[in-house]
Amino acid sequence: MQLGATYLKISAVIAASPSAYRYAGVRNNMPLPLPAWTLNNEALPYLKPKFDASGTFQFFWNWITRRPNGNKAGFIKTLKDSAKTAAVRIPVERIQEPIMLVSGGDDQLLPSFRFAEIVMKRLTCHHHPYNIHLHYKDAGHFPCFPYTLPYMPPNVMLSPGGGMTITFGGNDKANTRAALDSWPKMLDFLK
Repeated sequence: MQLGATYLKISAVIAASPSAYRYAGVRNNMPLPLPAWTLNNEALPYLKPKFDASGTFQFFWNWITRRPNGNKAGFIKTLKDSAKTAAVRIPVERIQEPIMLVSGGDDQLLPSFRFAEIVMKRLTCHHHPYNIHLHYKDAGHFPCFPYTLPYMPPNVMLSPGGGMTITFGGNDKANTRAALDSWPKMLDFLK
């Protein structure tokens, strides 16, 4: 969506597990306080991860007890300051072409369904002519996975090392159903 809002010659936008805001970058599965997006060699404003005492304690407790960590709560905490979120909002209303959003209701990495609703509301307020939101209630962060076989579900969890596990939410069946349903719809949308 950031590319579509920046380069108006893009002919269609499909955003899977979308964000309504720009966030910090990620390296080796760890968030960094560095920009993920730049334009003309200038960093675009972004939200930095919020790490409070309870979230930090929960992260280490999950790591010690070998339970998976999700990042969704950290993303939600960043939304409390409306002045900051306004400065880092992706200006989706600038996108001139059709937009399709695909979200999973059990996304544990980020609140993509909530973000998709924010984007859809903004598009509706600006009378955007053609937008679609495919929502899969039980799917996780990967509700569509167009570059793999539809019967091979995308990751539900990732173990980057050091005994840590990251959960993306959903489950094999829900993610597979979402991929099977969304892929032909994405192809039709692009036609």
